[in-house]
Amino acid sequence: MLIHNRTTTALVWLSCIALYSCKATPITNNQSEPIFQTLDPAAAHEGRFVNDGFYRLGFLYDSAETIQLEVSTSKDGKIWTNFQAIKTIHNEQTNGMTAATGVSATTQKKSFYYRLRSVSGLMPNHLNIEPLGKQKPAENVAPEFKVQSTERRKVGYPEHLEVTDRHAWDAAPAPRCQSKHTPRLMTIHHTVTPNRDSINAAARARQIQSYHQLIRGWCDMGYHFLIGQDGEIIEGRRVEKVGAHVGGKNTSNIGIAFLGDFRYEAPSAKSLAKAAALVDFLSEYFSIELTSNNLLGHRDYTNRTLCPGNELYAKIDELRSPSPTGRIVGIVYSKSPENRIPNLEIRLSNGVSTTTNRSGYYSFENLHPGPYRIIARFNQSILENSRYLEADETIWASFKF
Repeated sequence: MLIHNRTTTALVWLSCIALYSCKATPITNNQSEPIFQTLDPAAAHEGRFVNDGFYRLGFLYDSAETIQLEVSTSKDGKIWTNFQAIKTIHNEQTNGMTAATGVSATTQKKSFYYRLRSVSGLMPNHLNIEPLGKQKPAENVAPEFKVQSTERRKVGYPEHLEVTDRHAWDAAPAPRCQSKHTPRLMTIHHTVTPNRDSINAAARARQIQSYHQLIRGWCDMGYHFLIGQDGEIIEGRRVEKVGAHVGGKNTSNIGIAFLGDFRYEAPSAKSLAKAAALVDFLSEYFSIELTSNNLLGHRDYTNRTLCPGNELYAKIDELRSPSPTGRIVGIVYSKSPENRIPNLEIRLSNGVSTTTNRSGYYSFENLHPGPYRIIARFNQSILENSRYLEADETIWASFKF
């Protein structure tokens, strides 16, 4: 549930939502998955019970103010430890907000209750807590995220997808990610972050990666792709590497996570169109048949999560269908429209080409939404026309030589 008060909006975050209980499974390998417990910051001082107990608590939060969170734990809900400050792992300011991750100290014995407070009394605008096992995160890169990964992308994505690659969003290196796979299915998730997010997509990706690498101890972000509400596709873990997004079912499985909370609100049309285009490309590239067995929602694997939310889950059938396409058409002529130029090659920036007919007309059919450069060469002259194609749209791009 979403809980609103004057200073906070509490959300359960990332790929899993445990509404009936919250189990703190020890983190033993890269196949685990996050399970979050809803916490109402307005009542954070009240003890929260975790069925299977925990040794650490992972935090992911956004705040418009500088805050210091403290946590107290208990085995029985009666005798409590002193409040201790959580250790901040990642802290980045963007658009007047701070995107942060943190972790509590490891307890010597398993605890079953926790409570939270802020030194200043101000709580985060967006708060997520995950009970964790005793194991400490593996050694990884420092959390300042200044070093660029030199790993080369193995899959070349077509221009119309406009994929924001790891270099562009300053991804931390992932040298420990060595396990490769051949994708045979895809899984849809939602991150349960704000739908009208004041944190930009790149900063959100860094925050997610920080939590997965430096608190979860994974080798990289668990997802292969993030989809923004504006349709931006962000490259997460390399698609040819085994991910960490469905416990025990990660091999041969591509994880695609929509940025947002889609339990009660549908994803944007732009995000669905871009996701459909991405799914189409991955399906063709890896020869994945788009059936109910090969394109699933996270909840299809387990009853421990409602991911990707009811509203997004209802859209998965649409992603299994061919994505909406558009057309680019035009005429090519010399000096005046009456002087058409036949049999002239017209190329798109993605390498696809066609020729004008005897009336000087050309067309490109069934194009995915996205940016295109249309290129025409006549004698020694080269003309270009850059256009953005929407789904179900026909764009005219004519050339005059």
